[in-house]
Amino acid sequence: MVLDLHFHNLVKNPNDYDGFERLFLQKEKLIDTLSFCRKNHLKRLEIVHGIGDGVLQRMVLDVLESQTDLDFYNKEILHHQSGAVMVEFH
Repeated sequence: MVLDLHFHNLVKNPNDYDGFERLFLQKEKLIDTLSFCRKNHLKRLEIVHGIGDGVLQRMVLDVLESQTDLDFYNKEILHHQSGAVMVEFH
């Protein structure tokens, strides 16, 4: 499964939101998707955060670090500057 956190993929009118609202909604979507994966016994999730100023990437890593029973690694190991993280659930 792939979760693309680029904001224009999450809402209809992305220009109606400020930076704080955007990050809040992206975090909510990430947490909901992690719950969905666990509930449906999915083994892998690719999270696309893109390459930017690093705020979204930092939030993704903070959320993942707070979770249990999963491993994650930056896909940049495999593809330079991919802007994605791979999550594997136990």
